[in-house]
Amino acid sequence: MDPDRKLARFLAGSRDNELIDVEHEITEDPLFVLLEQYRESSGLKRKAISSVRSPVLPSAGERTRWVLYRAAAILIAVSMIWLVFHLADSSQPQLIAESHGARVDHELPGGSEVALRPNSRLYRLEETGDLMHLKLKGEGYFSIQPDMGQTLLIEAGPARIRVTGTRFVLQSREDRARVYLEEGSVQFALRDGSQALEMQPGQAALAGPEELKPLEDVRPDVYMAWLQNEMILEQRSLEELVREIMYHFNIDISVDETLRHHVLSGSVALDDPASVLDDIAISVGAHVEYDHRGRYLLTAENQ
Repeated sequence: MDPDRKLARFLAGSRDNELIDVEHEITEDPLFVLLEQYRESSGLKRKAISSVRSPVLPSAGERTRWVLYRAAAILIAVSMIWLVFHLADSSQPQLIAESHGARVDHELPGGSEVALRPNSRLYRLEETGDLMHLKLKGEGYFSIQPDMGQTLLIEAGPARIRVTGTRFVLQSREDRARVYLEEGSVQFALRDGSQALEMQPGQAALAGPEELKPLEDVRPDVYMAWLQNEMILEQRSLEELVREIMYHFNIDISVDETLRHHVLSGSVALDDPASVLDDIAISVGAHVEYDHRGRYLLTAENQ
């Protein structure tokens, strides 16, 4: 018997000896599985399939209808699979800009721009007519035009920032986020909405998993020097500086415990990690080594 006729009779409820003998074969037919799933998802009863029952000697018209039913079932299955994958893909963050060993400038809609610090990534989470929702990993300098035509919302670790038109530096690393506002105004808030700051030009703030606080003694050059490929050392601990160097160059640095709380001054060019660490080592009386695991070691001279 023709396989399509067997399948049609089986779906219609027939269980004669011939079908019982091949029941296992029919139920493993991919088309049978798809038709059963489609019927269940549509809330149809088994008797609804009885309309496709073929007689022992089907006419040409009935055979044509059954071929059409089969083609329709396959088309529905393919469409459902495509829809599932399409929706899953569209729900994922879309990488729109990234930087590796050097700064990368990226243009946003309406003439707005972002400069990404080395080893940073910018993702688009959602975009509608009046909202652009982004996510930053790393650090970036944003220049947002007032007439951009969209409200800009940026996720940064535990915090988010809402912008209409302004210039600011946003940093997002692990479970912390930091912002320095150069021009305009922004709202800097925890993602759960429990705390928020309305910031003014010249202010900086830091967000952790459960706390949002303004920073004092703000020096603009500390936040913006990397745009000129420099790092300001002034009144900053060695531990803080090493953390910034590791992120900037995407390297691993081990620092002797006796050196961590040294406070430095001046500035250093961010040309390459070895040169930066050599300059800092001279300032704190240390030397730099490079081990077999690809890690820089900063140790005191007397060791």
